[in-house]
Amino acid sequence: MEMNIVNEVAALQRLNIAQLRQRFAEVFGEATNASNRTWLIKRIAWRMQALAEGDLSERARHAPPSWPATPTYDSTRPNRQSTLQGRSPRRRTTGLDRRRHIRACADAVA
Repeated sequence: MEMNIVNEVAALQRLNIAQLRQRFAEVFGEATNASNRTWLIKRIAWRMQALAEGDLSERARHAPPSWPATPTYDSTRPNRQSTLQGRSPRRRTTGLDRRRHIRACADAVA
């Protein structure tokens, strides 16, 4: 059965968008307006495999996802304002200041 699916997926690669939409309708039982070739091929291949080898179990279908539905933000992480409070009020040095410092050190060594 596996070789049959592999051959059918290879055949999908040779179909144009209109033919892929038709094949999608045959496999899923409903039409689609999708025109993304890669997406159509993946969906059709997944459905053919699910029909041939079995779909997800009921337990897997109803299992909670392993990732959160909404992003969670770490409330223990300090915000930027609180991290800057302990720093020195001096400005950061620019590249020009660093080059002057390096040149001064090189002159002192020579």
